[in-house]
Amino acid sequence: MKNILSLIVAGTILIGMVLLVSSFSTFILENEEQFKTEIASEEVDDELDGIVLLVDGNKALINGTLMRIDAAQEKVAPFTVNGQTMVPVQFIANQIGIHISWNNQTAEISFNRIDEEQDNQVAVAMAHSPETHTSSEFEIMHGKLFVSLSELNEILGMHVYENEGMIVISDEQVEFSEKRVDQLISELSVGLPYKVYEHDTFIKGFASIEQAEALVSDQQQATTIYFYSEKVWDRFDRYKVVQEVGDRTEFLQHFEQYHEALSFSKSMEHSKILFRDFTLWQYDYDPHQSYAFIEDVPLILQYPELPRGCEVTSLAMLLNFAGVGVNKLDLAQEIGRDPTPFSRKDGVTTFGNPYDGFVGDMYSLSTAGLGAYHGPIRDLAEAYLPGRIVDMTGAAFEDILQPVSQGVPVWVIVTSTYDLVPENEWYVWHTPSGDVRITYRMHSVLITGYDDQFIYVNDPFGIESKLPRQSFQRGWEQIGSQAITYVPE
Repeated sequence: MKNILSLIVAGTILIGMVLLVSSFSTFILENEEQFKTEIASEEVDDELDGIVLLVDGNKALINGTLMRIDAAQEKVAPFTVNGQTMVPVQFIANQIGIHISWNNQTAEISFNRIDEEQDNQVAVAMAHSPETHTSSEFEIMHGKLFVSLSELNEILGMHVYENEGMIVISDEQVEFSEKRVDQLISELSVGLPYKVYEHDTFIKGFASIEQAEALVSDQQQATTIYFYSEKVWDRFDRYKVVQEVGDRTEFLQHFEQYHEALSFSKSMEHSKILFRDFTLWQYDYDPHQSYAFIEDVPLILQYPELPRGCEVTSLAMLLNFAGVGVNKLDLAQEIGRDPTPFSRKDGVTTFGNPYDGFVGDMYSLSTAGLGAYHGPIRDLAEAYLPGRIVDMTGAAFEDILQPVSQGVPVWVIVTSTYDLVPENEWYVWHTPSGDVRITYRMHSVLITGYDDQFIYVNDPFGIESKLPRQSFQRGWEQIGSQAITYVPE
């Protein structure tokens, strides 16, 4: 590129901004000497055809090479304001290689104009009168200076091409076919804030979430939307099975339920189950040869306020460990309930279903009541950690211990004897949603550790902290193999 004017203010390069000096004269220039040395040492690329940008996109094409505009800040991108297209001038200057210096005392900018024909440099100094510009011609965004595209075009004397949000800055007049414009926009769309993927394959980028959602509603292969690097939507935001093949990780299949993903994964060597990129389970893990214990899990007691509140009390411990400051009494009020009243007639008991909601009185043992199973607890936990709760009910006991090995406790329902309950202590209730088999010998604890002999728990009764592993497993399986955990952020 030739005949390019450039200047620097407060560590930010301004291209063609010869009339904007004193507006920024109060800025403090940081690391100017180092910056000047780095810039002066760069070679000017005489073969550079142009700079191609996309409004709202943080990527640019430089002589055909795709690169990010700002390596440190992903949100630095051209934008529009008051009908003006604004471009990040420092990035543009970096591509050219201009020698610049700034005098704070005189508010003067000195810069070198590269003259390819004469192969020399002429120093020029200019000052600024702020009344000649409107505020729409420059903006400070994300700590970077942006100049309007119209001013860039006028002062640089270069060819600036804009079509459907695509911007080309070049020495030569450029014309693109509609097909070529679409190709360039498609290539640059990877830098737009909302990106749609099919698993790990990029499909298309968009400036708004509405545009991205419109695409995923039309294309069933679209699986994920990212806002920059943060995942904001996932068609299969539950369980993804992958397999380690050499130094590669290959996607295999997705599942809505954890136990389905687990059943599939156990037949695949070197497989893993991921939930929001957290490894819940891996094929090559052997809990019988390991030890895990999570420290600093808060111990909360259910008594005296909640004689039947072991389930919400254990959940309170789990949520507080996850960073959610909630107390057991709030959870007791908020849990879903099955309001079916207790009755017994002709030897038949009718009451609520603990799979559907909390059954009976949580606050007193003098009236009828039982508790709740994993479903109501899962739903309540989801309200506090949306999109992060994992219901592992139905999994094998050794499999629910894997999150514990990674520092995440596991909520469970177990028999209150921590072993098998005799058959004569099991009953069948008639409920609005069908018959259910229950025992009054039910309890909930939080698993915080294990070894080959013991399971370590936070017990809402405040009595037990270490229980024999084999008997605990028997009691847990007998009451339905119920377990819930969460994935860390």
